[in-house]
Amino acid sequence: MNRLARIIGRIVRQLYSIQPISADRRTVLTERVSKDLSDWRVEFSRFLDADFSIPLIPPIYPRQRNVLNLTYWHAIILAHRPIVLSNFTRFLYNQNSTRHGINDDTEAEESVQQCVSAALSTVNTVDEMVRNAQMFRAFWVRRHLIH
Repeated sequence: MNRLARIIGRIVRQLYSIQPISADRRTVLTERVSKDLSDWRVEFSRFLDADFSIPLIPPIYPRQRNVLNLTYWHAIILAHRPIVLSNFTRFLYNQNSTRHGINDDTEAEESVQQCVSAALSTVNTVDEMVRNAQMFRAFWVRRHLIH
């Protein structure tokens, strides 16, 4: 978890810096953190992809797996969101102008795919947690605060 937290820290510092960064630099940084996230996921894949449906397994293990997976998918979205948003903005405001290049389109498509995949994985995990009665009020804003 410590390594994942450091990767997320890098994402926030580098991709969400107060100082603007160029599109090329954003692409390079996104590729680096994506590789680091992928390497982290591969290292822990046996645990992160494990099926804990056996009743004898203590509930702490599926909870830990879910928290780590949700954190990983959040990091994927966090890493790719700047590219998605910058291309979305460019599309909105520069519809009639020529595109900046095929490479920009490929990067944007990859980032959109990464974000969509992470979002779907998040929804599937939350759905699984609800179906298995693993959802706790602590995951969400307390009900009396909403009313």
